Amino acid sequence: MNPRISVSEGHQLGESVSRSLIARFSDVGDVIVHIDPQPELESAQAAAHPQELPDRSEVIGQIKARWRDLLADDDFERLDLHYLEHGIEIDLVVKPDKIPTSLISGLEQAVQSFDYIAKLRIYRKLSESSNVRRLS
Repeated sequence: MNPRISVSEGHQLGESVSRSLIARFSDVGDVIVHIDPQPELESAQAAAHPQELPDRSEVIGQIKARWRDLLADDDFERLDLHYLEHGIEIDLVVKPDKIPTSLISGLEQAVQSFDYIAKLRIYRKLSESSNVRRLS
């Protein structure tokens, strides 16, 4: 499984597999699907990280402390952590008006000292639309 899909997408895939198996085999009444992320080719070629990776609250606390002078909590929409074999990759989604070049280089330099962080990707949120309908 691609390690970067959302939890809800992984859950949906598991539900789909479960429904398919129950429909196909009459003697099966319940199926529990466990989804493990598999490393992508790039990740598989990278060496596994040598230390135990810190939990989310510790990582977020350390990153926010380093970014304190660069980025306020309300300057970004989302901070996603991807725990992979070679370390933690960070996806940061910054509000559209908060991303000058100097900020990008400052954020990158601020996390370089954390040897467990393998990659930082910074995205600018361009738009968000909502088209919520009830599915029957």
